[in-house]
Amino acid sequence: MTRTIFISMFMSFAALFVMAGEAYAAQRFEFDLKWGFVLAGHSVLEHTDATGDSPAYVESSAISADWITSFYPVRDYVRAELDDPENFYPSNYRLQTLEGKHEKDREVRFYRAEGKAVYIDHLKGAKKKYKIPEQVHDPLSAFFKIKGMPLEVGKSVYINIFDSKKLWRVEVKVLKKERITVPAGTFDTVKIQPMMKSEGIFDSKGNIYIWLSDDERRIPVKVRSKITIGSMTVLLTGGEY
Repeated sequence: MTRTIFISMFMSFAALFVMAGEAYAAQRFEFDLKWGFVLAGHSVLEHTDATGDSPAYVESSAISADWITSFYPVRDYVRAELDDPENFYPSNYRLQTLEGKHEKDREVRFYRAEGKAVYIDHLKGAKKKYKIPEQVHDPLSAFFKIKGMPLEVGKSVYINIFDSKKLWRVEVKVLKKERITVPAGTFDTVKIQPMMKSEGIFDSKGNIYIWLSDDERRIPVKVRSKITIGSMTVLLTGGEY
């Protein structure tokens, strides 16, 4: 049982997404995390507009099911603050995880106009600067951006992601349209496949597939990926969208 289960998977379609204009209203998505046919945990993804002095942000959280928590507790939290909400460009990205005895607290501060990012490991007291292009995302905000791109079957879209102290040019393949049923209902979807290996939302031991509703909302409906042992599936159960 690794981060792949609770960060990659649930975060993979992490999120409260939106496309443009009124679509950027706050949203909340709730998911079950399944390890094979067994309930492994729950996750919540939210998008909140700017209010007063508080910036717009997207965040995700995941917690293990009780039977797992008794011997391998998992609590993961990721938040991206946005300085350009319309395009989902981040100013700050922070990942905090507790998985068993393994804990992480990492942050990236984006200075896109200056072409740099500052990576901070709060537990190790480490800090380092990296060069980045102005049009770059963290793993969480990247997913929102992808949802707003034209998704045409048989074609790919590309996006720059800074993650794991590296800059990635990520290809996302648009595979097919498919009608699927999850606890939240039956949806016509577009199935996509991000081609990336990192510690963020697209991390996995094998291929990862994401199903988004085939409408202007691009609701994250399902995610499936191979993990170290077996496979992990994330299923939409409810929320406000």
